[in-house]
Amino acid sequence: MTEVNLIEVNEPWKHYIVENFLEVDDFKELEKWVDSLPNAEPKDRYNEWVTDSSKVVKAKERFENLLSEINFVPRIPYRIEVEYNSVGQDYDYPIHTDSPDKFVTLVLYVSPEDNQGTRIHNSDKTFHSEVKWKKNSGLLFERKDDTFHTYKSKFSSRKTINIICLEEKNQKLGGRRY
Repeated sequence: MTEVNLIEVNEPWKHYIVENFLEVDDFKELEKWVDSLPNAEPKDRYNEWVTDSSKVVKAKERFENLLSEINFVPRIPYRIEVEYNSVGQDYDYPIHTDSPDKFVTLVLYVSPEDNQGTRIHNSDKTFHSEVKWKKNSGLLFERKDDTFHTYKSKFSSRKTINIICLEEKNQKLGGRRY
């Protein structure tokens, strides 16, 4: 079993760079499935909850293991949800923190081979660094009021799988398109 490489970064806010998230064969299977899902149009975004798909079972299991590795202690009951996210060429999502009901998020870079990663910002929203795009890798962080980040697609559709801890009581939306 290949070990996940987890690199802790503490500036400007605590986050982790995750490398080799899934076993090679498991990632190839996930990538093939993700590439069969809808692409966002240029300058647009497409999201869909895929939590119940059998294709994300191994990713959810690995994510739960990572929660133990980062010593995540939940404040209230939570559940794990999985979201497929595709952004089209030249899409640029504004600087933001995640919604308050998200506790921990893993943005797993899936497809294509080359694109832009997630940009990390200081508390004054100035650029700090970028978690570089590398397939089967990504960004893991616990949401706080200062976890400012953004993303965009430089080339073709940028496809990620986002694995998220959400408050248990909040209802999941159906598939959604932005």
